[in-house]
Amino acid sequence: MRQFYPEVLGLREVGSSYVFRRGGRLNRFVADGYTNLALHPFYNSGSPDHEMKYGINHFGFLVENIKQVMDEFSSAVAIQKRPEERPYAEFRFMDPDGNRLDLSQDKGWEVDSGKWERAA
Repeated sequence: MRQFYPEVLGLREVGSSYVFRRGGRLNRFVADGYTNLALHPFYNSGSPDHEMKYGINHFGFLVENIKQVMDEFSSAVAIQKRPEERPYAEFRFMDPDGNRLDLSQDKGWEVDSGKWERAA
């Protein structure tokens, strides 16, 4: 996965990714100038038969009015606030298959080395 997206789709590894890499973590972030894709190791130590799996960790959406979006979504999904110290999205929810979806208005994502996109 870490090689597929850069080699096949031309996404570039961005600065946030190098921070994780220097810390010995397997997380990677790749981008094309408009979109950031987070590739993280996934492991659930609470389940003895759960194996490490690599792949897409979550999808993130920039929204211009996060309160409005949360009001609209809250009847269908449980939206949880992300920890303040997290550098990315303000809120997270899951689809019926357990895929994570992040919402951000102010924090945004690094979409190219040193280039961040934010809705606000």
